[in-house]
Amino acid sequence: MTRTEVIGTSVSNGIGLGKIHILKQKTLDINKEKIDQDDTLEEIEKLETAINNAKIEIYDLKDSFRDSLSEHDNNIFEVYKMILKDKSFIREMKDLIELQLYHADYAVDYCISNYINALLISNNEYMKQRIHDLRDIKQRIIRNIHGEDSEEIDKIVRKQIIFVQQLTPSLAARIAKKKVMGVIAQEGAAYLSHAAIILRGLGIPALNNIKVENVNSFNEEFAVIDGDKGKIIVYPDKLELEKYRAYYKAGLKNYRLIFKEFLRRRKRCAVTTDGYKIDVTANIGNLQELDKFNDNDLDGIGLVRTELLFIKSNKMPDEKEQYNAYAKIVKKMNKKFVVIRTLDIGQDKAFNDINTKTNSSLEVLRGISFSLVQKDVFIEQIRAIMSTSELGDVRISFPMVNTVNEILKAKNIVREVYRDLVRENKPLRHVKLGATIETKEGVKNIRDILEHVDFISIGTNDMLEQFMGIDRRDFKSERIKSVLPEFLAIITNVITEAKRRNRRVSICGEIASDPLIAILLMGIGADELSMMPAKIDKICHIIRRVSLEEARKLAYTVLECDNIDAAEHILNRV
Repeated sequence: MTRTEVIGTSVSNGIGLGKIHILKQKTLDINKEKIDQDDTLEEIEKLETAINNAKIEIYDLKDSFRDSLSEHDNNIFEVYKMILKDKSFIREMKDLIELQLYHADYAVDYCISNYINALLISNNEYMKQRIHDLRDIKQRIIRNIHGEDSEEIDKIVRKQIIFVQQLTPSLAARIAKKKVMGVIAQEGAAYLSHAAIILRGLGIPALNNIKVENVNSFNEEFAVIDGDKGKIIVYPDKLELEKYRAYYKAGLKNYRLIFKEFLRRRKRCAVTTDGYKIDVTANIGNLQELDKFNDNDLDGIGLVRTELLFIKSNKMPDEKEQYNAYAKIVKKMNKKFVVIRTLDIGQDKAFNDINTKTNSSLEVLRGISFSLVQKDVFIEQIRAIMSTSELGDVRISFPMVNTVNEILKAKNIVREVYRDLVRENKPLRHVKLGATIETKEGVKNIRDILEHVDFISIGTNDMLEQFMGIDRRDFKSERIKSVLPEFLAIITNVITEAKRRNRRVSICGEIASDPLIAILLMGIGADELSMMPAKIDKICHIIRRVSLEEARKLAYTVLECDNIDAAEHILNRV
């Protein structure tokens, strides 16, 4: 038996040793004959049943990897669920049955193949990888219509290296559940494909672009898969085998340590019962507020209230003082994101050294509008914040944004500061810019504002005061719940606009730390809840007890309530 190398394209690193097993994939026979008009209802029932079964299968797959895949990787299956719930997509297939008199399997094949053909001519490589997702959904629905499995998964045993001609994400997941040593594919496992992402997330070595004729004669023969160098070695020599066995053991030990840490972290994270991860972050004014809290439990800092640094100073803190204060927080967070809000001073938040330099006509200004007038103070603060970007993931949020013009002026100042710092040879990284939406004008102009920021924070304290007339110093839970349906509708509209533009949304304020309201906020699409550090454990605990689906149903039920009692009744059942 001669040592043989088969070269492929590596899509998941690692070493695996075992027998090659060629997985047989049946060809799905599509019925292209037309049906009688009387048979349309029966075919539609077949289609609906097959789609419902596919949803269950996808849910089971996602659920089975909840403890072994990261939330991001596991959410790959959400793409499938979204497609399978798409009413226009399903309606299109039903129309083919009712109007064109196609069999259910042919309607599925025809409809999805059209989408695939459109992607094939795309120049976007990422979008081309979604072809395998669509093929997977097509095969899954048709297989359910036929009532048969197209792959002999049951014949796979542990410690095999599995070869497939066409790898799909769900097939990759089903193979992975068998505890295999590696996966090699002819197609479907490009680096950006969901199949490859799943295998990488599980630490299973994988290769793509290996033709079936190159491995056909090695079925059930012992081999090594080298995901680092992109090759299969059949009949490795003795010394080579010893080397690879040593590599495998070392790699497995390292992966187990990583996985153990992942599980340890996951127990503290805000992950719902159906695997959805929402970031829970801290609102702080200084480093001391974090000292008694384990920063490993935090997803990041959702808000650094910089005005506290100014208010507590007897004099204006200069750029160096500000830099030192911000840098300590960024360093402590160890590369996790830190959102630093620029000065929110004016009206109720006073600072003598600034106020003595302003006149009475400026007293009505707050937040970003105040900073744009006090340009020298603003520039100094932006310089200090941007200089910390070399230390970690630093982001800037502008408070009390009312109009897009304020954002444009602030961004121009940021650009000027950036150019100055570059000329001074300061090491810099990209800094994302956001807006804090907390006024009626900000909500009114949200569409325009969203076009010019990377993210938004919804400041619920000021919004409750502006929209609902609840004083920011009187945040009793009962008082908030009395206006909850109406207030939730306002936030929902803002989040909807943000999602249309793929912008991240953080909810910041006292209500984010109310366990029941936190569930509602998650249900209407918030990506992040930002609160006092002491309340984070409690919120993470409640989020881990519910599913995202339950949160959505609860939120939209509350949105339909027209009185206090109805909303409270629903909330009390959680």
